[in-house]
Amino acid sequence: MGEEWVDLFKDGAMFVKKNSEEHMNGKIRFQNYQNLNNLSLKHYTEVNCNEQSFKHLNTLYFSQEHLKGELLRSDGPGDKVYPPPDSYIGVLIRLMCKSN
Repeated sequence: MGEEWVDLFKDGAMFVKKNSEEHMNGKIRFQNYQNLNNLSLKHYTEVNCNEQSFKHLNTLYFSQEHLKGELLRSDGPGDKVYPPPDSYIGVLIRLMCKSN
């Protein structure tokens, strides 16, 4: 892949690209990907630390895990989501906002 990714929960499911964070006005944008049902989804994500919300600004879908295989499709910005605090994404928001 040539890029350095951190296995966020040490379980092979969610990865954050090292040094991809951009901080602006209480928001953090970063690149991450997740392995899901033998596919992988690469996101450019914006987290709003004040609201504890997130939205994917861009998503790429790959036919295999770990961003391998062919690019199946891409989506533009998604809706803003307020995840439960104990969910995967809720924990991700807390971890990302600690450094803000």
